Amino acid sequence: MMKTTQNIKSSQAGSIAVEFAIISPFMFVILFSIIEIGGAWYQKQMMVSASREGARFCSLFNDKSEQEVETHIRTILEQSGFPNDPNIDISGADAESGDLVRVRISCPYQFAVLGAFIPDITELFELSAATVMRHE
Repeated sequence: MMKTTQNIKSSQAGSIAVEFAIISPFMFVILFSIIEIGGAWYQKQMMVSASREGARFCSLFNDKSEQEVETHIRTILEQSGFPNDPNIDISGADAESGDLVRVRISCPYQFAVLGAFIPDITELFELSAATVMRHE
């Protein structure tokens, strides 16, 4: 009776390593996907904050040009550690009081880890943020 219990235990010794080898790639893909989604969310929030600040800057100071507002937005993004070079679209910077100013920031998200395994994934995801405010 003792020999059969020992034989069963020794025959199952390698099964844990085989199960881990089968399951671990899926676990790592899920783990790194969660990390990538967190990074994308963080970059999106930096863009939202910068677009709000740019629209507020433009709406409070009616004498600012689109270039000055864009420089202000880029400064905010650089100070927050934004890793990409975004496209910034500003309209209504030189409008009258009561008119709308629109700030839109967009850029493709560059995947740090998953980009190495899935080529051309950056073409699939573009982050954008837009803010509309009235001139005061």
